[in-house]
Amino acid sequence: MSNILTGAGMTLFFVLSGFVIHYNYAGIVEAPVRRNLARFYVARFARLYPLYLFVVAADILLGWRAADLPAVPFYLGLAQSWAYVVPDEHSLLNHLHFAQVSWSISTEWFFYCCYPIVAWLLLGSRRGYWSLIPVVAVTLLWMNVLAIGYLDPERINAFARATWGAAAGDVQSGNDYFFAWLLGYSPVGHMQEFLVGVITAQVFILRAHQPVMPRENQIGAAALIAAIVAILAIHWAQHFSGHRHLVDALSALVLPVSYGVIMFYCARYRSLLSAALSSRVMTIGGDASYSIYMFHVVAITAVAIPVTLSLTGYFATYVAVRYITILIITIILSIAMYKAYEVPMRVTTRSVLSSWLSRGPTAARQSVIIALAIGVPLSLAIYGWLLARFPGFWPTLYGLVIVLTVMASVVGYLVRTDEEPRWEVAILAWGMLVAGGLWWIA
Repeated sequence: MSNILTGAGMTLFFVLSGFVIHYNYAGIVEAPVRRNLARFYVARFARLYPLYLFVVAADILLGWRAADLPAVPFYLGLAQSWAYVVPDEHSLLNHLHFAQVSWSISTEWFFYCCYPIVAWLLLGSRRGYWSLIPVVAVTLLWMNVLAIGYLDPERINAFARATWGAAAGDVQSGNDYFFAWLLGYSPVGHMQEFLVGVITAQVFILRAHQPVMPRENQIGAAALIAAIVAILAIHWAQHFSGHRHLVDALSALVLPVSYGVIMFYCARYRSLLSAALSSRVMTIGGDASYSIYMFHVVAITAVAIPVTLSLTGYFATYVAVRYITILIITIILSIAMYKAYEVPMRVTTRSVLSSWLSRGPTAARQSVIIALAIGVPLSLAIYGWLLARFPGFWPTLYGLVIVLTVMASVVGYLVRTDEEPRWEVAILAWGMLVAGGLWWIA
């Protein structure tokens, strides 16, 4: 049951994320594009990073291990799910402790980096339902590639064993299992879910000004029932069918589309379901959901029972009371965290960055925000890989100095000019390559 709920929750999360992002930010590809993109990244950074940094910093400070050093740049840069790196005997997702759940935030940030391209495909030159064709085609192609991976896991496992060792290809190795990272944690395994959410939002936007007729309402209700049945059937077959690989391949198509249908129904039609989801209690829970997610591992660990108990009425009641109590405490503390920390930090972060954008050469500062939103995760991921590949104090120091110097040079250049960067950026890129070569020699 835990595995079913976890899989269903993550698929729902990424579909919902694609829907919400496109519904709120579809206009970022309209002029002025650079300003809109900068504001988009400021808004998303202010929403995600303050609480994320709080959790990661607390994890590092409370449970520091020297073996975690190469993983720290990945976590600080929101890039821990972007690459399969094995700093020691464990992969990145087995480093740190309760911050391991933040892999989905890392994957989400990757989608934010890709979203402007998706929005341009939808809104660049076409209008109406024709605008859906490029993104639908990409989504179907992505689903097909994932289905091939699910149908032939042994080929992927053989590649993993040959590249990273036996543990990477062993299904029993948990988060060190390369196949689990590739299709379960990395952006590769969830991109189709985010795209389905974006497509669902675009269809909703196109139909938003059209009245809901009785027949459409009936069709929507039938589609809702079919989607729920499909989700239940897939999850049942995954755990009780003898054709797991085939069912997993089908799930790459069926689950995202089914959740997209449910989402469209809740947004488009008035019903008891949409009314329940719009209630005050659910709204408060939605506000606190980020904190609930980030702290739920701490809560579960606090009440976990390390022994197997007999299935008796007493023990069942005992376990139920423990988990219900910690659930209530977690929700209350998460609501408090949302009001006392998330909201103030989000407002402050957004205010500071927006104020900085409005001073000086604004076009250059907008370019800085866009460059940092994508460049910092990539730079820290490269730096983390170098730490894992070439351990030692002096290589670590040289690498850090070079990364900071290059980032400061790029930011300084962009801030001090209001012109479009051309050859200077190419020169800086070559400088980065030279610096990387010098670092490797050192």
